[in-house]
Amino acid sequence: MQIQLNSKTDSRSTPFLRGHNPILYDLSILGGGVPPNPTEGNPSFDSLEPARHAMGDTRGFAERINLAAMQPSADVSETSFALADPGKEYLILQPSEASDPFTVSLPPGQYTVEWHGLRSRERVRAATLTIADADPVSVSPPSEVAAPAVVHLRRI
Repeated sequence: MQIQLNSKTDSRSTPFLRGHNPILYDLSILGGGVPPNPTEGNPSFDSLEPARHAMGDTRGFAERINLAAMQPSADVSETSFALADPGKEYLILQPSEASDPFTVSLPPGQYTVEWHGLRSRERVRAATLTIADADPVSVSPPSEVAAPAVVHLRRI
């Protein structure tokens, strides 16, 4: 699993949203926990902490969504990072460092909305999203969620 961030893509989330199975080869845990000096080693124990958190968050998403029905779907969102069970459920990455709006193309209906800040790891439920027709709609993370972020949409 990649853990470096840049303004184009938060690569901690993209493998999962592309349908890959992320893994972290974390040799530091073989010693039975936190080493005496977590800043030592190559890579250091401390440097892998963001990856450990990302793996836990990814597992949380996998447990909350109907993962068996989800498929990578680059055309659901202009960000092109999405898992979709078309017409039912979507998990979409907004990779920008700013809370930039982006468009999603969903079937008409009402959707529950939950945002997850990748750095803050906070989850925030937002107002129900109503899609009136097949035209793309613009969405953006709420101010309480720092970008980059993932949005989970589930049809009501």
